[in-house]
Amino acid sequence: MNDYKQFYTLFQNLSTPMIILNENFDIEYLNISGENIIEQLISNSNNYSNNIYIPKFIKDKMEKFFKSDLTKMDFHKKVLISSQTIYLHIQASKIIYNNISSALLSINDITSIKFKENCISTLAAGIAHDFNNILTIILGNAYIIKNNLNDPPKINSTITNIEKTAIHAKSLTKQMLNFSKNKSPLKDKIYINNLIEDTVSLTLSGSNVLCEFNIPKNLWPVEVDEGQFSQVISNLIINAYQAMPKGGLIKIRCRNTQLLKNEINSLKPGKYITITIKDTGIGICEKNLKKIFDPYFTTKKMGTGLGLTSSFLIIKKHDGHIYVKSKPGKGTSFTIYLPACESTPSKLQKNNSHLIRRENKLLVMDDDPKIREILYSMLESLGYTVILAKNGIECIDIYKKALLSLCPFDAVILDLTVPGGMGGEETINLLLNIDPNVCAIISSGYSSGSIIDNYESYGFKGAINKPYTIEDLSSTLNNVLNNKELTANKKQLL
Repeated sequence: MNDYKQFYTLFQNLSTPMIILNENFDIEYLNISGENIIEQLISNSNNYSNNIYIPKFIKDKMEKFFKSDLTKMDFHKKVLISSQTIYLHIQASKIIYNNISSALLSINDITSIKFKENCISTLAAGIAHDFNNILTIILGNAYIIKNNLNDPPKINSTITNIEKTAIHAKSLTKQMLNFSKNKSPLKDKIYINNLIEDTVSLTLSGSNVLCEFNIPKNLWPVEVDEGQFSQVISNLIINAYQAMPKGGLIKIRCRNTQLLKNEINSLKPGKYITITIKDTGIGICEKNLKKIFDPYFTTKKMGTGLGLTSSFLIIKKHDGHIYVKSKPGKGTSFTIYLPACESTPSKLQKNNSHLIRRENKLLVMDDDPKIREILYSMLESLGYTVILAKNGIECIDIYKKALLSLCPFDAVILDLTVPGGMGGEETINLLLNIDPNVCAIISSGYSSGSIIDNYESYGFKGAINKPYTIEDLSSTLNNVLNNKELTANKKQLL
């Protein structure tokens, strides 16, 4: 111990467990964190060694290390501590003092890193599954349209299905982008009926499981991140149909409920909606029932044990609650509580809005010819005169010529990203030099980012995310152009 006194103060203040071990596997030194982790490890019989102070898996590794010519070594180990699975990364370095070999060990808990890695894997797999279902629906609907060209009502219905499916795809991409930036839920006030039904329909597509809905029309609205909550429903439905390999029935029931004080400890009193998802599957034993929301816990051979954990965390971020009831052989039911909101969802108001026709002159810049073609058709149908540009350089040239000819554009729509060319950010800077009053809207396939989130500070008057509907386009343009006219009128009065 005396040989390590010079390190004592330094080691004691480290949060990382540090241990010095000699060739006889005696601990010559350990800091407080090291003492804590060793006590936790040897308290589990699976980690126990004949040497009461050293877990068996460390002793086995160090025995080989001391016999080798290596000066450094590291390894990973999954252990059980207090019924929780923990992932450790252990690094060892040889120390030779007075011809006696010892080893300095540091033990790092990397469970959170493993959790994030597996979350990404689970999320990617779940979204890939949903996108494959989406593509199947779109391709199937395209076939129906081609084979029913003389049946307008059927074509209209099919096109509506395609629109709904595309909007669901948009929520999935939004979820991926938010997850990649580790953002908090981006909540919208919605009536959750359609989200539940659409998500369940997509998740069960091609399965041998039926679903029965019992959702009242007067269900209160809630404030949720649609992408995240869609993943919650999808995870619970996947869990249900995996419990019924030979097929079965899933019952989904929603209700309005008023919680009293202390009725559920984790929730405040007030208005909530409940969503119950019940299957007729194999059920869960009482022992496993206590662990199903724990990270990595799974009874499935191919499972990651993160679907229910991520669902639990998402619901918690929404100030909600989830609990489970189950008996072996009698199925399982999950019930979710979500706080209800009083105000009318903005999305309902938006969906009910009519298309606004205008006769303004627009310049649209996008590098994708198919998007330029679609935008031209959409904007022309709204009454606009439209000129197209494929990149920033062409856009600036067209804008400058129109300004000099005294036939300026009323607004410009700029694509943010142009691979290999000038995109929206550089273009707006040059346009502002030409015309400080330029009325520009930024358009992007990214649902968030410094420019989209703070478009005004970059000189834009509005922003619109791809993919967007003609209603989104009409509303954004109308708001921006109305604001431009109001500003111009105020200047005239002054």
